[in-house]
Amino acid sequence: MLRLFARLCPELYPGPRCERRRYIHVTLSFQESWRSREPGGVMRGIIRNISRRSIAASFALVCLPFLVVPGDSAQAQDFRVAAVVNDDIISTLDLGARVEMIVASSSLPRTNEVRQRIAPQVLRTLIDEQLKFQEAKRLDITITPTDISTAVEVIEKRNRIPAGQFQQAMESNGVPFESVMDQIRADIAWNKIVGRRIASQITLDDVEVREATERFKSVMGKPENNYSEIFLSTSPPADRSAVEQLADRLINQIRDGAPFVEAARQFSQSAYASEGGVVGWVAPGDTEPEIEAALNRLEPGEVAGPVETIGGLAILRLNDRRMIGGTPSVTIDLSQAIVELPANASQADIDKARGTASQIAAQAVTCEQFGQLGQQLGSSLSGPLGKLQLQEMPQAIASVVGQLATGQSSRPVRTDAGIAVYRVCDRTEEKNEISEEQVRDRMRLQRLQLRAERYLQDLRRAAFVEIRL
Repeated sequence: MLRLFARLCPELYPGPRCERRRYIHVTLSFQESWRSREPGGVMRGIIRNISRRSIAASFALVCLPFLVVPGDSAQAQDFRVAAVVNDDIISTLDLGARVEMIVASSSLPRTNEVRQRIAPQVLRTLIDEQLKFQEAKRLDITITPTDISTAVEVIEKRNRIPAGQFQQAMESNGVPFESVMDQIRADIAWNKIVGRRIASQITLDDVEVREATERFKSVMGKPENNYSEIFLSTSPPADRSAVEQLADRLINQIRDGAPFVEAARQFSQSAYASEGGVVGWVAPGDTEPEIEAALNRLEPGEVAGPVETIGGLAILRLNDRRMIGGTPSVTIDLSQAIVELPANASQADIDKARGTASQIAAQAVTCEQFGQLGQQLGSSLSGPLGKLQLQEMPQAIASVVGQLATGQSSRPVRTDAGIAVYRVCDRTEEKNEISEEQVRDRMRLQRLQLRAERYLQDLRRAAFVEIRL
């Protein structure tokens, strides 16, 4: 660093002025090293890990006159260390770029007040990302160009961005591209860590899967909720008051139209953050009582919170609600007989056609006869309709035949073609019952997410983290 400084500074500030700036630069470097718990540790982290843009900015700032002007602290802020995470640093440049990314992508007001309020939570996210990168390095996990390109393609498709236009889309919306890529790399690294260290260790006993399946079947027919969450940790060293203020602000912004998905991706500290906070379908008793009670008071699309939960506060959004097991899938083999009428038919003609249709329904013994009688009246539309899903039928027809058993005929119905009657030739129902394999997959995912969160908590506890702001 000093060699590069020695090449740059004389070109800009020859003579004693450059020597003075060199002294300032060495002093700042020494102070960072002295403050660390391990002599020289932070400087090794600076040399190894600071990004290219931060290095360039640092040298530019070192050589600028404002660094030697007393009281000019506003610009000097850019040169500061925001946090030390083991042997790595997070600069105020990194923090500022991520704050700008979140403000731009979350539709938050671009005011200094908003930036200051969200900065502590953003810094915690950056600290977690550093811990993930460090753990990936310890495990010799690498992030390949293919990993990154695949992740970018997924984001492009999810946000309907033309292929190959991701960087342009980010920059055109004022989102710092490098900060976005840092977040993507952290997500990739963490997914690989979880896959290697946790996924292979999760085992489920057949007995517990069977018991869980029985419990699930016992609540069939009861409502279950599909919801999303933004989880904000209040565990130390978090400032609870600041977290509460952030939660209130996020709720207000979401209710004013800010996308919940983007807010969850940027602020949530749960395992669901990368999925936009979507937890998915949860049956009664499968989540904390406080969360379940809050969800049950919501209608789809509504937001609640902050809800006090284990380890923090949760902002909840109810995405949908349905009956467990859903509506049975009904397939009907249907035949129709139509007495055709013109659109301007008189009431007398309509009444006569209704009588004829009723006679067909009464006379026909089989479905084949049912259609033939209609055809004998000159209707080419009469005959078998085949097997149809009740849920996919036009509502006018479904409401007429939905409750009919096999062999029953409907009452006469006015249609665009005339007067129609329908015969149910066959009817089958398939209940949407959950299988043990589906329960196993669900339990495996829940345990994977829980253990991943515990893993990250362990990394936090074992780390040396010093916040300098």
